[in-house]
Amino acid sequence: MKSFDYWKKLHESEKLEEFSSDEIGLLWLKVKSIVRKEIISEFVTENNIELRATSLQGQFIELYSLLVKNPKNSHNLLNEYIKRKNKSILAALDTKKLVSELYKLKSFDWGGDYQNSLDKYLVSRYVKALQSYDTLVSKFETEISAAVQGYVLNSWYNHWSSILIEHLFKSHKVVLPAVGQIKHVDVCYEIREKLKDKNTEECKQVIKTLKEQKLQILKEATENPRELAKWLYENQGEMRFGSENRLFLVLVDTDDFTGSWKLKRNMDLLKPVIENYLDNFDKKKVADLKVAFRYKGKPQTFTALTDVVFIVK
Repeated sequence: MKSFDYWKKLHESEKLEEFSSDEIGLLWLKVKSIVRKEIISEFVTENNIELRATSLQGQFIELYSLLVKNPKNSHNLLNEYIKRKNKSILAALDTKKLVSELYKLKSFDWGGDYQNSLDKYLVSRYVKALQSYDTLVSKFETEISAAVQGYVLNSWYNHWSSILIEHLFKSHKVVLPAVGQIKHVDVCYEIREKLKDKNTEECKQVIKTLKEQKLQILKEATENPRELAKWLYENQGEMRFGSENRLFLVLVDTDDFTGSWKLKRNMDLLKPVIENYLDNFDKKKVADLKVAFRYKGKPQTFTALTDVVFIVK
């Protein structure tokens, strides 16, 4: 049987393909997912497991070593715990109120490129901590510089709308609640708005042409989702690089491409499409979900299981 260190080394080197098809590899990942101080303590207490180690890493190794002796039973224990834990988290989320908060954002303007330079303090202190739009905006008066307000608002919107979308996935019966980040595609806003403001026949024709080109790109993407997924893997930001299995959610408003960001809070539109996708997921073949990609600055070829869900208005 492959050791704890074998799986640890694979995980650290971003060689994740084997985890998807190996029962023990999946067990390693599930144990890793609960290695948080309060969570692992709760899990071992509920299952009458005694750990001698005091550090989290030590507890990770010890718990894995105990559970790997009976993989089938251990998978069941972890699955039940994770589902029960997630159910309580979902119950505590006031989705209607959160959707209402998200609808308060009227424009989506980053105000600059802060992807690699903005202090993580802003994200942890404000973006992920505050569900209320009004409370967040009140911080601009005394705590948050005007230079980064757009970044904070957009990050806040992306974070909490993603939480809501994950809620839709996690609530489905076929999902063991461990959904990764949902990616989004940014669009160019400024050029289109300037063309609209000029309102000449030439500008109108350019806007029409741009829309036709975008619709053609959308058509090609929906017909070849693996090519789009490969492109998204290969063009992800360096700071958030990952080769893990991913499900990409692509939202497109064909009447207003620049307003596609608004669809992330439209639960009435999102829910039926996501539920239909999950209801029919068992019909998909693993071979059709496999994609290989390269990434700049890294010598190896990565392999992942991936798919794209298109939600088009």
